[in-house]
Amino acid sequence: MQIDIDSLLNLPQVKVTDFSFTDKEVLIELVRTPPSQNCPLCQQPSTTIRSYTSRKVRDLDILGRKTLLTLQSRQFECPDCHRFFIEDVGFVEGNRGLTQRYEAYLYKMSLDTTIQQVSLKEDICWATVNRIHEQYSQEQLNAGEDGWALVEILSMDEIAVRKGKRNFACVLRDAQRNTVLDFLEKRDMATLKAYFVQRGAALCQQIKVVVSDMWDGYVNLVGEKGVFPNAINVIDRFHFVQHLSTALDHQRRLARKELSQDDRLKNLRWPLLKSPEKLTAEESLQLQTAFSACPVLASIYTLRAKLKALFDTDYSQKAGLLALTSWEAEASRVDSKPLTRFLVTVKNWKEKVSHFFTDRLTNAGMEGTNNHIRGIIRRGFGYRDFESLRLRVLTECGSIP
Repeated sequence: MQIDIDSLLNLPQVKVTDFSFTDKEVLIELVRTPPSQNCPLCQQPSTTIRSYTSRKVRDLDILGRKTLLTLQSRQFECPDCHRFFIEDVGFVEGNRGLTQRYEAYLYKMSLDTTIQQVSLKEDICWATVNRIHEQYSQEQLNAGEDGWALVEILSMDEIAVRKGKRNFACVLRDAQRNTVLDFLEKRDMATLKAYFVQRGAALCQQIKVVVSDMWDGYVNLVGEKGVFPNAINVIDRFHFVQHLSTALDHQRRLARKELSQDDRLKNLRWPLLKSPEKLTAEESLQLQTAFSACPVLASIYTLRAKLKALFDTDYSQKAGLLALTSWEAEASRVDSKPLTRFLVTVKNWKEKVSHFFTDRLTNAGMEGTNNHIRGIIRRGFGYRDFESLRLRVLTECGSIP
């Protein structure tokens, strides 16, 4: 069976004149078939060829072999403006050494992996693969639909770009469509306010709900004095309960310090912080023994279970607020400094937390997004500049097709 190399290549307006192959490479020689080329300045066709230039361009692999095209480019002279120009071959951008379809293939390969891995696998320098990834990501970002157009429920959270350095970036996410809208280098109030002001009043007015933790930079964006005049702020229930878990752990440490010789309070941290349904029989017995040694620890543990059950109950916003107030009164009767500090948090934030009961909105989906972003950061062993990281996050977690 004779193979038609021209059909196999499927490249426009070229003809194969020769080809050869080795164990590692396929070499194909091509010539251009159009007899004329339009002048890029005056658009007049020209048939006057002044010189030929040979160039090598890499294409998609054939049968696992690196494929190199030797292309004979022609220099034309325009009969009208007498301009000399090199013909546009169509399937290679400018004077690059890769076909457009091979660049698109490299871009797809670079998703969900590192630039270095693609570079090593394809035997192409890192800078070239990185340039292709950034160019194609930006082009798709610019060409895509405006992800903000239909956003009404905005989810906001922070993530540390470098662990331990307290350089928190801000993740902006559409809670209804589960996509990252943007990834900002800073999360401070001034940065966030300037960002949304720049996006325009129409967008700010269409936001109905902002789901966040208790960071002032997020909370102060909502209301008449913020940039979202029509929105309510829903404090994430999981962050709220996490503060009580922290108080529970602080009480454990106090008890361990006061009763340092009591073995019943040793190795208690993880069983104490676990959900009751996930405890083993041995861990349940360990907790019962510890609670007999420190009843206040048992009281806070029970209060945490009640608070979780409260959020799992189908209350209205008003009924939920009353239930939180009732829980607050019960908790105030427990003599515990860590719990007392948490009750200050309850007093300051319970109304915003109670907004959860209106539509039962949380930032749970954001945790999955943040884990994905952490994976991107680990996979890349860090990034030289934030914009590269931002493009990567929007490519993998956003709405870029």
